[in-house]
Amino acid sequence: MDATQSKWPSDQLESPSGCPMCDSRRTRVRCKDVVDWAFMSVGGVWSYFECQDCESLFLNPRPTVSSIGLAYKNYYTHGEPKTAQGTGVGARLRRECLFHWFGVESQDRLFFSPGWMLSVFRPIVSMKFPLRQISRTQLRGRLLDVGCGNGDFLVLARAIGWQVQGLEIDPNAVSEARRRGLDVTEGSFDRLSDFEHRFDAVVCSHVLEHVHEPRVLLEKMSRALKPGGILYLSYPNPQSAVFRVFGRHWRGLEAPRHICLPTKRSLRKLLVELKCEDFQDHASPIETFIPSLIHVAPRLSMLGLIIGKFLFILTSLQSMVTGQDLVQLSCRVSGKDHAEV
Repeated sequence: MDATQSKWPSDQLESPSGCPMCDSRRTRVRCKDVVDWAFMSVGGVWSYFECQDCESLFLNPRPTVSSIGLAYKNYYTHGEPKTAQGTGVGARLRRECLFHWFGVESQDRLFFSPGWMLSVFRPIVSMKFPLRQISRTQLRGRLLDVGCGNGDFLVLARAIGWQVQGLEIDPNAVSEARRRGLDVTEGSFDRLSDFEHRFDAVVCSHVLEHVHEPRVLLEKMSRALKPGGILYLSYPNPQSAVFRVFGRHWRGLEAPRHICLPTKRSLRKLLVELKCEDFQDHASPIETFIPSLIHVAPRLSMLGLIIGKFLFILTSLQSMVTGQDLVQLSCRVSGKDHAEV
C-alpha cells in the first residue's frame, strides 16, 4: 500500500484538546510525515506533537476510538504463538534458557548440563519484560496481563507458578489464547473496572502507548491491584537516543497505533498521584535500532543487523536508566486510598 495515496477518513479523525498525559495545551510539532512502514496496515502521513511541559509525544490528529481498529488488521497478535514456534538451534536454546533461568519445562530443548554454562547467553537471548522480575519474587499470586495478545507471556508466567488472567481487545488473539487454556477476557481496558483489588501483579507491556486515555488506563490498573500489588509497565521511550537519531523513521512511533508516548517523568508523576511507591527502573537494551536502520537504508540490512546486535549485547551488559530505548518500570500500590485522575 502506498501510504501517500490512501488517507484516513477525515470524519474519523480527532484532535486532542491537550497533552493526553498532563492536559497542557503548550504543544509543538515534533515529527511530520510519519507513515505506517512497520505493518503497512493504513495509509496517509501522520504528525507527532511534543508537550512543552511534560515532553510526552502524542499523535495529532489521531483516529477516533471507534475507528482505530482499522489500523490493526495486519497486527502481529493475529499470528501463531511464539512460544510454540521453532525447532532450530536458536529456538531450542531459548527454551533451554527458559528452563534453567525460570523453570519453564520443555522437552524440545538442548539439555545443557551444567546449566550455569548458559550464563554467557544472557545478553543475547531476549526475554519479554517483565519475566525476569516476576520470577524473582517469592510471591506466586494472581497476575493480570493487560493487552495479553495471544497469551505468550501468560503461558510463561503460568509455567513458573502464577495464577494468570488476560485482558485483550482483539477477538482473534483472544480465541488463540483461549485455545491454549488461558483465562482471557475480551474487551477494552474499561473491563478493568470488573477487577478492582483482585491482583497481586498487573503487567502492561507495550499497551499504554496504544490508548487514547493513558491516565485513565493507569488509574484503572492501579485499582485492579491489591494493596501492595506490583504494576509492571513497558513501552517505547520518547527520549530514546535512537529516536533522536532516526526521527520520523524511529520504530517506536508506529503511527497511527501509537497514540501517546509518555516520558518517564510524566509517568512517575501520575503514578505518585495514584498512590504508587517503591519505583524501580529496569534495564532496557537497545531494540529499535535494527528495524529503524533497515527502514532508512534497506541495502545496509546486514550491517544493521550486526551493529544492532552489538548494541543490544552492549546495552544488555549495563544498566541503561537515562535515555534508555524503552521505559521499563515497576512500582507498588500502597495501602492508602487510590486517587482519581
